[in-house]
Amino acid sequence: MENQLRIVVVDDQELVRKGIIHMLSSIKDYKIVGEASSGEEAVDVVRGQNVDVVLMDIKMKGIGGLEATRRIIRVSPDTKVLVISTFDSNSLYPAKVMKAGAFGYITKSASFKEMLRAINFIKNSQKYISSEIASDLAIMKITEKDSSPFNDLSDKEFQVAVRVSKGETANSIAKDLFLSPKTVNSYRYRIFQKLSIQNDVELALMAIKYNLDEEST
Repeated sequence: MENQLRIVVVDDQELVRKGIIHMLSSIKDYKIVGEASSGEEAVDVVRGQNVDVVLMDIKMKGIGGLEATRRIIRVSPDTKVLVISTFDSNSLYPAKVMKAGAFGYITKSASFKEMLRAINFIKNSQKYISSEIASDLAIMKITEKDSSPFNDLSDKEFQVAVRVSKGETANSIAKDLFLSPKTVNSYRYRIFQKLSIQNDVELALMAIKYNLDEEST
């Protein structure tokens, strides 16, 4: 059918990915043109064809959904990214991913009806954030006590900080983010300076305090 919305579904959990695909396949105006289990795969899928909407998980091995969103927008500016994640407004991810260029953000607890509403919004170039998240993000902007020092990190520094806080090695991080170990360590010490901390242990404790990575997807 012509003029169908061309969609790619990205999630590292096969049951979740297949479940979303199954539900969306029932919508006659939608066409699933690809799927991916990692950010790297998602970028390759989008690069190889015309894609209107990408449904994107955030926390995956490799570059993850945040960096994948940035790369997809770079290689295919007309593609709209809708993030569907377990991360809610208490984490930094909603603000980070919207700043990276995503058009929408809902959680995996959203109803199928809300998912369709979000897709219909962003296909018309309208931003969509579930009301609960949007409200909490607005409150965070005006409530000083809710601010996080991690907000001052660049996207790349944020990615490195998440991995360092979980005890990953420089070599492992470098491989996932396509950097050299030397560059990862440069980011690491820059993070320490911005956060006014001295070592990985302090970073891990700060990550716990500010719920940097309290959930899994």
